Amino acid sequence: VIGACYGMSVWMNTPPIGIEFEYPDGRPSDVAPGAPTSFDVNLTILGGLLDETSPTLVVEVDNEGPISSTLSGSGTNWTATLPAFDCGDEIEYYVTAELVGGAQYRDPPTGTYRIDVATDLITAFSDDMEDGDNGWTTDASNVTAGFWERADPVATIFGGEQFAPGDAASGDLCWLSQNGAPGGSAGAADLDGGPITLTSPTIDLGTTGGEVSFAWWLNCDDFGTSTEDALSVEMNDGSGWVVALQITSGDPGWNSEALRIEDHVSPTSTFQVRFRISDNPNDSITEVAIDDVRISQPECVSTPCPGDFNGDGIRDGADLGLLVAAWGTAAADLDDDGVTDGSDLGLLMANFGIDC
Repeated sequence: VIGACYGMSVWMNTPPIGIEFEYPDGRPSDVAPGAPTSFDVNLTILGGLLDETSPTLVVEVDNEGPISSTLSGSGTNWTATLPAFDCGDEIEYYVTAELVGGAQYRDPPTGTYRIDVATDLITAFSDDMEDGDNGWTTDASNVTAGFWERADPVATIFGGEQFAPGDAASGDLCWLSQNGAPGGSAGAADLDGGPITLTSPTIDLGTTGGEVSFAWWLNCDDFGTSTEDALSVEMNDGSGWVVALQITSGDPGWNSEALRIEDHVSPTSTFQVRFRISDNPNDSITEVAIDDVRISQPECVSTPCPGDFNGDGIRDGADLGLLVAAWGTAAADLDDDGVTDGSDLGLLMANFGIDC
């Protein structure tokens, strides 16, 4: 209530209203084929009341759909269940909920979350920086100090704060912006000018996407200012470089990051990733390091169909004949007891005539 010479006015606030989505055990980023997958969702109400009939999981498979399913639960705690998928399916999903008499909210607010359906992950590229340069190349423009160097890092201290790492993220060596001399000042070998660029060798991803993970160290004493130096993580599918992430000084020490490749570029046989940073204008102490770069891809591995001994996709008379022929040996042992016998015959007959 506000009183003034012109009279009195009464104001009422507009309280915050909305729904906050949280995943106490994390969101699924990859699932196994052939079986449903459940994950927990916590809904925090910011004003208003939740319409408990509304929490919904919306799934799109191979850009078809959508398929909607109601979450189970009540109050704050809910469970979403993804249906069974086939290996190699491209899955996107989001979660929605509504307030009583209010608007619908969704997570993510725009776009979708993505899932890989696979039975295994294969490593397309991995380098812990311990054994040679392994095809990594460096470039520098207008740099007077802080060139990329693969070395056992020497820590530097400025203002009571550590700027250069004293150890690699793992092992002994990492790439860093020039190693200083033991006991040297923080400003003697830090990055000045730039940019400096660290580029991976060409990596053949085929047509399958994947994930780039790496360890990073970054400290800049311009943190939080307009001239703070940022580490740019960029990807190239052969058609040009795309900025996938900009990193600024975060938690002290080594940090880790993982980026989904197909969110930024197409998987190709000429994929590359690079790390790029400048101290421009040259007004700060800036140190950066990179270690443990890995590229993983989902792989679909066919799961054996118990009892389909001839691999034709169905358990039938042909398989029964092969089981009888293997009687007393381990050749058609379905229960892993070391011998083909009556219990294996029972397992086969229980699935007789069923497609794999």
